This record gives sequence, structure tokens and C-alpha cells, in this order.
Amino acid sequence: MKNPFGLIKSTNQGASFEQLAFYGEIDFHYLAAGYDSNMIYVYNETATDNMEIGLHYSADEGKTWRKVAMTGYNSNTISNLAAHPEKEQLLGIGSQDGLFISDNYGENFTLINDAKMVTSVTLNDSGGYYSNIDNNNIYLTSFLFGNKSEREIPLPQDQKVQPIIYIAVNPDNDKELVIMTNNIDIYVTRDEGLSWDMLASDGELLD
Repeated sequence: MKNPFGLIKSTNQGASFEQLAFYGEIDFHYLAAGYDSNMIYVYNETATDNMEIGLHYSADEGKTWRKVAMTGYNSNTISNLAAHPEKEQLLGIGSQDGLFISDNYGENFTLINDAKMVTSVTLNDSGGYYSNIDNNNIYLTSFLFGNKSEREIPLPQDQKVQPIIYIAVNPDNDKELVIMTNNIDIYVTRDEGLSWDMLASDGELLD
């Protein structure tokens, strides 16, 4: 395959891919897609003839794109983009300055907390989860849209968890989470942190 990949799609767990847009042209380090909405958000870091630098979204699998202003997003960093699974207009972005949420496709953002060094965020139907680093401690926290209260989720106790760089939520069960750390340790919980199973250590799958 040509590098960079651009936007590609697989429907068979990566056995084959369909080229959607920008094949051989752009490498997206920041990309998110809605599980049910199929809305795609990308932050393009390198301008090309076909896409400016900045935040863009597509509702038709990359055929057409719209650039958005990101008004109110006043951080110089991005950890990741998180698209809402169903509501195509909802987008979250983690940063070193906190968690930002947009409810109008990224045109405007609101800082919903002051958590420092957010390393990953994911959205579910009612809110989502984010991880951050504070005083060298790693935290995993749940939040609700329109509600200032947050709840810390217990992390695995069998070893020190390194910074979390990816969080996934089962779309059919919000209490089932998978986290991956920066050294590619992977854990799963099915009871929102009350117990965890380790799936991989340093990138090696466990039996």
C-alpha cells in the first residue's frame, strides 16, 4: 500500500481496505468516527491542494469535507479526537489544558473541566471517559454531558499503569471498557473498574 494511507476503510477486521480519500496524500494522526452516525472528524496537520490545515468533518465517508473554526479551543495540544457514537454534531478533544466538548460539529468548543494533561477521551451516549496525568498519577474518570460531577474509575492493581493513550467503550454496555497504555499494555473491565483482566503486556497477547 502507498504511504501515506489517507482515509481507508475495512469491513473485515483489516483483511482488506477500501480507499476513501487522500490516498498517498495525507497521514491523519488525529481521526475519529461515530460508531452509528458514521460521521468522520480529522485534524489535518499538513496543508495540501485538497485540504487546509485544521479540523474538518465528512458525513459521506470522505467524498466531501467541511472545515470548522474550533472557536473556544484555546489549547496548543491535542491528545485525540472523540466522536459521539450517534449524535454526529458532538465531538470531544483532550488536551494538556483539559477536556473540550463541541455540540456543533467543532465550530465552537467549551472547556468542561480543568483536568491537566488529558491523554485520551472517548464518548458514549450520555457522556464519556477520559484519562489524565496529575502529579505523576494516572486517572480514569467518567463524566456526563451537562453535569459538572465526575467519577473516578479504579484502575488495575496488579501493576503500575502507565499513561493511558486509548480508551474504548462497548457500544452495547457502557460498563465494559478497554484501555491501552503507552507501552501497549491492554486491559478490559466489564464492571466499570471494579475488576480488570490484562489482555496484552508490552504488545504481546496473553493466553
